[in-house]
Amino acid sequence: MWPFKKKEKTISRERFLNAIPVKNPIIKWETSDDNTVTLIIPRNPDTVSTFVQKMLTIPSEKKIKLDEIGSKVWLKVDGKSNMQDLIKWFSEEFRVAQREAEVSLSLFFKELSKRGFLTLLVPLPKPGTLEAKEEIEELKSQLKSLEKEFKKGKLNEEQFNQIKKTLEEKIEYLKGTS
Repeated sequence: MWPFKKKEKTISRERFLNAIPVKNPIIKWETSDDNTVTLIIPRNPDTVSTFVQKMLTIPSEKKIKLDEIGSKVWLKVDGKSNMQDLIKWFSEEFRVAQREAEVSLSLFFKELSKRGFLTLLVPLPKPGTLEAKEEIEELKSQLKSLEKEFKKGKLNEEQFNQIKKTLEEKIEYLKGTS
């Protein structure tokens, strides 16, 4: 293991099955006549890349065409269905075992998530569990980062207090004291 590699966060299977995949709102897509989806990803508009884009006539967006299965899955993600619902649908749609559907979707969503195309809204763990204790440490770390950002003036007092309150409420819930 590399000394500076960030430890990958793991969640329980129960939380994963209840997680809801949500598409990144800046990612647009189009569907072709054969029902395949092409994702349209805007390029980062920093000054250097903008200059290079103009000089080399690089498009302001990148297009990624999904295969037939990826397209069907992308279109099925509605921001309401949880992983359990999608696994059941995938298993029936492609006539595969539930476990195979779970593994396939988990790998697909992991890749899309890594690229920033979607995220999984994962419910909080049960209070008092090891997973809850790990989540509390993560939330405390976020609180420290929040305070640094506030001191640097990147957040106003109202934003700071609102986010701080939300994080503290989650910590209290996970401790089992709310």
